[in-house]
Amino acid sequence: MGKHVAEKRRRPRVPLFAALGVGAVLSLGAALPGLLRPGAADAAPEAVRPPSLPVAAPSPTPSPTRPAASASPSVAASPVLTVVDGVTCQVPAGAPAAASTALVTRLQAALAESTDDSDDVSAAVLDLTTGSACAVHGTTSRVSARIVKVTTVAALLWQREDQGRSLTASERRLAEDAITISDNDAERRLWVLAGGDAGMQRFMDAVGMDRSRTTGNWGLTSVTASDELALLRMLARGPVLGEASREYLLGLMRSVSSDQRWGVPKAAPGDAVVAVKNGWLPQSNGRWRINSIGYVSGGGAQFCLAVLTQDQASMGSGIARVEKVARAVGGAFAR
Repeated sequence: MGKHVAEKRRRPRVPLFAALGVGAVLSLGAALPGLLRPGAADAAPEAVRPPSLPVAAPSPTPSPTRPAASASPSVAASPVLTVVDGVTCQVPAGAPAAASTALVTRLQAALAESTDDSDDVSAAVLDLTTGSACAVHGTTSRVSARIVKVTTVAALLWQREDQGRSLTASERRLAEDAITISDNDAERRLWVLAGGDAGMQRFMDAVGMDRSRTTGNWGLTSVTASDELALLRMLARGPVLGEASREYLLGLMRSVSSDQRWGVPKAAPGDAVVAVKNGWLPQSNGRWRINSIGYVSGGGAQFCLAVLTQDQASMGSGIARVEKVARAVGGAFAR
């Protein structure tokens, strides 16, 4: 693994949505409360709280020769938010209209069919090419289990950048063990190094993971599928972390041991590269929480996907449930 090189200048801690410049989309969402369909376990919404679907800036398009009002209909003139069969999607202004509409239609169908509108499954996907995002139960609170290890390593990298230095050799070994083999002892030590609950909460706030909360136990961190998209989008595109830090962490996620490469990789085309981290945790009632987050690039696709579940009958059936969603999402991108 290449040595991480920290950036020397203290990086601004900017909320993800402000950095992306998607205020118009968020304002539209705020005017339509409840469209992201939080589950019964969600905390009551704050007085003003926009939906947490991180919408990526679409790929640049040539400057129009006419005013925006009379521009070609091939580009979306304003943000669009739709809800179909319980699946909420956002398309940003400036996105290629035909491609975005077709993809969103396929993603809505894929998520609706694969999740069966079940309260025990949350899923969110972000297409980095068009900037479109879709979610089902995207703001429902879930227990992180081991996927939080990505956030922990990212938080430590963020702090080391602020300090103008790289991870030490010992910290790199802990990071590698926490991500590639999901070592819990390494995670416990990294959590402390990152500042414990307080340090982790500061980082999640900086990324724009607005509904995620520490709980006093790293494995029981409260997260949402849409917040996990914000984390994955940051790793793929920035800001918050510098490029060297982001590539270092994505490299670890691309090197996860073969027995832990289930979940999101099932969404990927055969020649794509997948950065993944999975989580699993038995519940007190004998059922399981099974989660998978990842970033897929290559094979004509570039997207982030988070699938979070609870109350699965077994670890195996939970993995199958997650992979059903992943395959459906992959099929939507393949067409």
